[in-house]
Amino acid sequence: MARPKRSPRAPMLKLSFSPLDFMPTLSRSLGPMSKEQEREHATDGLIALLDAADRLPGAAGLRARSYELLGVAPGAAVVDVGC
Repeated sequence: MARPKRSPRAPMLKLSFSPLDFMPTLSRSLGPMSKEQEREHATDGLIALLDAADRLPGAAGLRARSYELLGVAPGAAVVDVGC
């Protein structure tokens, strides 16, 4: 299987103040899971990771900048699907 030539980090997360890399956590959860307990554990771990990332310095600024980059007009409806 060919390896990607790019880093698995999301482009928005390459800012100097945000060394976030969710791929190690996401990669483990992408495989087939046959037991409900494994799914719950993976979900709990991912939620804990996202909560920790949200508490990092610069997280609020990164979120505000991402909203700014969307360029949504005032009063427009936006759906966050969590991807």
